[in-house]
Amino acid sequence: MTTRDTEVRIPHAPVAELTMPTAEELFGPDKSQPQPEPLSEDSIAWELADQECARLMAEAMNDEPPDEPPPYSGFYESLKHLHDAQTEPADYVLTGVRRRQVTLFLSVTNVGKSTILLNHCLAAAAAKQWKPLLPDAPARLLKVIYFDGESTDDELKQDTLTMLKTIGGKDSALINFVPIVEPAIKGESLDLSSKPHFEFVKAFVAREQPDILVVDTVGALFTLFNENDNAEVKRKVIRPLKSLAKAGNCAVIGVHHIGKRGENTTDEEEAYLGRGASAFGTDTRAVFTLKREKALGVGYVRLTLGKAKGVQFDPVNLRLDFDRRTFELLHESPKVETPYQKVVNVFNGKPLGLTDLEALLPDLSKSTIKRALTSALGTGDLSKAGRGKYQKPSKAQKVHAYRDEPFEPFSEPAETVEDSGDLLDGDENRDEPFEPGDLWDSEPDEDARIRAAIER
Repeated sequence: MTTRDTEVRIPHAPVAELTMPTAEELFGPDKSQPQPEPLSEDSIAWELADQECARLMAEAMNDEPPDEPPPYSGFYESLKHLHDAQTEPADYVLTGVRRRQVTLFLSVTNVGKSTILLNHCLAAAAAKQWKPLLPDAPARLLKVIYFDGESTDDELKQDTLTMLKTIGGKDSALINFVPIVEPAIKGESLDLSSKPHFEFVKAFVAREQPDILVVDTVGALFTLFNENDNAEVKRKVIRPLKSLAKAGNCAVIGVHHIGKRGENTTDEEEAYLGRGASAFGTDTRAVFTLKREKALGVGYVRLTLGKAKGVQFDPVNLRLDFDRRTFELLHESPKVETPYQKVVNVFNGKPLGLTDLEALLPDLSKSTIKRALTSALGTGDLSKAGRGKYQKPSKAQKVHAYRDEPFEPFSEPAETVEDSGDLLDGDENRDEPFEPGDLWDSEPDEDARIRAAIER
C-alpha cells in the first residue's frame, strides 16, 4: 500500500465561537431611554442590605471556634505572686467534700452506696438537713448532676420518689437534681474513657455549672483495660474527673467498689481499700468507705472518712429503712455481744455440746465457738459436764485458773477443743482425790509426813 492510499488527518486547534456584538457594546447605552436613578443612602434597599450584612457577620462569629484556653495555668512567679492573685476558696458542699476536687466513695457490693448518696444529694438539691454529711441545711439550693451507670430509668424514678417522701422539698429537688441514667451518645452507651463522649459531657457540665457531680460507678462509666495499672487509672479516670471538677466549678464524687481483699480487713488503710490501683486513693482529695456492720444485723452499715485534710469526722453507724429507702443515723451504737459473750450466754442451765452450740449460734463459725469454749473453760465461766458437754458452773464450783498474767479470751489454740471429746478430758479434770502412785501424785510420802506433823 502506497502513501497516497493512506488518508492522513491532522488535528486542528478548536476555534473560539464568534458572536456578534450588541448595539449597547458598539454604541454605548441608549440615552434616549430613561435611566434608573442611583439609590440614596436612606433608601430601604440600603437598610435591608445593612441588616443582611449584620446577620451574616453574626453567623460567622458564632461559627468561629471558642477562645482557646491559656497554654498554662497555676505557674506562679513567686509566693508573692500567689498572695497577690485573686483566688477563689474551695468551699465544702458536703462534710469532707470540697468544690473543684475529687472525692472517692468506696463500698462493697449491695451495701447501699447509691442509696446513701442519693439521700444526701436529694437533700442538698432541696436545701434540707440530712445527717451525717449534711449536719446543717445548706444556705441555698444546690444543683446536683447524678450520673447513674447501674440503674434503669424506672428504678431511679421509683427510688427518688420514695426517698423524697421522707426527705421533703420535692418541688425544689425536681428542679435542682439532674439525673443522667442509662445515658447514650449516638446510640453508644456513655463511656467517659471515649474522647468524644467525654468532651460532650465536659461541655454539658461547663454549661450547667452544678455544685455536686456524682459518677456512679467508676467501673460502669469508665472502660479500663487494667484497673490495677496506676498510670492508666490516673490518665483515664482521675485526671478526667479533675477536669470535670474544674470545668463545672463543682465537687466530683466518684463511686467505686471495695475489692475482695478489703472487704474484711481491719488493719489496712481505709483510703486504699478500693479495687484496683492505689491511685484511686492517693490521687483523690477525700475517701469515704461504707461497710456492713454484720454484728448489728441486716441493713446496718458503718461510714468512715478514711482520708481528708482539715476535717474531723468520726465513724458513724447507719441503719437502712428498706421501705423508705433512706439511711437513719444511729446516735448511739447498739450494744454488741462479742463471740465469747454469745457462747457463754447461750448456756441456760442445760449442758450443751459443740453440735448444740453450732445450731444455736449459726452466725458463728465452728472455729470461733471452739476458741470461745477454750477461753470460757480457762476463766471458769464454763465447766465440763461429761464427755463433750459443757455447762455454767455453780458459784461453789466456779474456780478461776491462777495465772501470772491476766487471762486473755481466745488466747488458747482452737485445736484444744475436739469434736469427738471434751476439751479437758484427761486426769487434770478429775474431781476424785489422787491415789499414791498416780501420775500427778509424785510425792505421796511427803504428804503423809505433812499430815503427821499437823496431827502432832
